[in-house]
Amino acid sequence: MQPLIYGFKEHNLKIVIWGADNIGKSVLYSLNLTAPFNKNTVLCFVDKNTSKVGKTFCGKEIKSIEEISTIDFDTIIIANTHGAEIKEYIKQNLKPCTVIDFLSEGLFDPRICTLNLLAEEIHNNKIEGSIAEAGVYKGEFTQYINANFPNRTLYLFDTFEGFAENDIAEDERLNLSNDGRQMFKDTEISLVKEKLKHPDNAIFKKGHFPKTCKGLENEPYCFVSIDFDLYRPTFDAINYFYKNLSVGGYIMIHDYTNENFKGVKKAVLELKPKLGFAYFPISDGGGSIVISK
Repeated sequence: MQPLIYGFKEHNLKIVIWGADNIGKSVLYSLNLTAPFNKNTVLCFVDKNTSKVGKTFCGKEIKSIEEISTIDFDTIIIANTHGAEIKEYIKQNLKPCTVIDFLSEGLFDPRICTLNLLAEEIHNNKIEGSIAEAGVYKGEFTQYINANFPNRTLYLFDTFEGFAENDIAEDERLNLSNDGRQMFKDTEISLVKEKLKHPDNAIFKKGHFPKTCKGLENEPYCFVSIDFDLYRPTFDAINYFYKNLSVGGYIMIHDYTNENFKGVKKAVLELKPKLGFAYFPISDGGGSIVISK
């Protein structure tokens, strides 16, 4: 499941979002309009609820359905559970345009939208601390983290050379994952950096974790993404970051339910009673969980 932006990033679309509520908010977040490569524009929301018309939602004006014909748009994204009915209305009453049904076409990326909501909570509650990502690869998720926290230092931990041999060997010995010796090698720091909207905020910590934490023993964090896949680095990352997590902060851990990387769940369950944290799952493709403090 890919975030909506992947289908649109080569275009310069003038978008109307049909539905000014939580689904519409998720559409706006998934479009990731703050990304440096994104040339699309959301013109406004439209909604049949007349009590909303004329107000703003997520910084965009809400217009009536009758006003759509006066707008210079080329794409409508339906953010509503009545997609079939709305498509028929558009077909009968509006000019030809691209119509995308956000829900029925499976374009919702829970991981990115959860990140956006957590970032909003952190900003609203003025939670102090830096940001970190442990397991970066090519920076696909990194770009969304960076865009959500434009004024925070972002520490990026990765070998940028694939898995470490001793970590793979331990996973194999414990029957937690298959041979990953050729995985995630095709990356480099420059590839990640060019995707970032705020590259000057990024500090790349290349090497084997947790050795790369040297000098950061007391660094506070308000948001951390852990995506190390293997047991030992995931265990070490949770142990380090939770102890340094600010109250009101969050840790997202990817691949908790991934049957190809069973060491992630093992690390979480072993550390849960020791550190005393609680977590909740989100329904993304990798089976992520969120830890709060």
